This record gives sequence, structure tokens and C-alpha cells, in this order.
Amino acid sequence: MMGNEREIGLPSARLLSTDQAAAYCGMSPNHFKKHANVSPINFGNRILYDRKSLDEWIDQFKDSTPAPELRGLGSDRANSAH
Repeated sequence: MMGNEREIGLPSARLLSTDQAAAYCGMSPNHFKKHANVSPINFGNRILYDRKSLDEWIDQFKDSTPAPELRGLGSDRANSAH
């Protein structure tokens, strides 16, 4: 629903600035710049991100396993409690 996006402050434009794209992905602009594997669109001196590309990038993580450093976290806690 488009109304909900405006209520929670998400931008409604398809092309987003770096700050908007970072907010859309739920991360800081610095973290986004370092870790987001999404190609920007260059319009002159403006760097913009396509919301559809951001959605595709995020969708890649839906079925992925946790990072190796996080994978054993739960089992370590369970083992230390015994």
C-alpha cells in the first residue's frame, strides 16, 4: 500500500539517493556504501539507486545461511549452559 510507505517515512520515488537507499535498506549510509552490492545509476553528478535493484539484492538474503561467525553462536550458548 502506498499510503503506508508515506506514514512510516519511506521515500516513494523509484530512484533513490545514497542516503535514501540506505534508509530503505535499514542501514547507515556508510554501511550501505561499504556493503551494498548494487550498481548505482549515474545522472551527471548524481548517484541514484533503483528501488527494484535494491529489492532484488535484499531478496538474495532471504534463504541464505547466517555468516560463518554467527552460525555457531546459538550452539555455543547451549554448550556453555551445560
